[in-house]
Amino acid sequence: MESSKLHTYKIVLLGNGDSGKTTLIQRLLTGEYQKVYEPTLGVEVHPFRFCVVSGSTGRVTNVCFNLWDTAGQEKYAGLGAGYYLCADAAIVCSSSTLHKKERLDDISKWITQFQKVCDDVPIILASTKVDIFSSTLTHVPPHITKHILTSARTCYKFSEPFLAIAKILFDDDTLYMGENPARKPPEVQLTMGTIQKYAKQLRISST
Repeated sequence: MESSKLHTYKIVLLGNGDSGKTTLIQRLLTGEYQKVYEPTLGVEVHPFRFCVVSGSTGRVTNVCFNLWDTAGQEKYAGLGAGYYLCADAAIVCSSSTLHKKERLDDISKWITQFQKVCDDVPIILASTKVDIFSSTLTHVPPHITKHILTSARTCYKFSEPFLAIAKILFDDDTLYMGENPARKPPEVQLTMGTIQKYAKQLRISST
């Protein structure tokens, strides 16, 4: 059974400059991998249309996530509050290449800024660039709904943060994407051993 209604939500992506927000979105929407860092100026909004299927009922639901790609540079910090208004969920992107303390401080900063405008909204933490893994997180700050390891370069779980939000918004943990995001073959491959190492070191947690 398919619903013809289009369910539209506002999803805000947060994080420092070069944390992988834009690269993650581009991989999701086009399958392309952005190799050169180009900072976002202010905000860019990208509609992402897809469908989800309930593994328990078989129901197909059409969804549109308006992805708000916000600037991570300090000079745009004062603009954030206006971009966060009426958000249904947020994804905080944090590069796994940074030092652990720096990562935790940055993540807490973005959560605090966002929650001043949007309280009691799901927040997904996406640890990006795990293919060039450096730092570890043995725990994540409070208020994180789910923590997911990602790599846009290798296509590793690059769509998982968005599916996680859909599961929360529709209160259905059996959802899966009925239409796979466009993707091209990854430039490098993660071995199963490497993936298991990431999972063990970061101790993925969700609440």
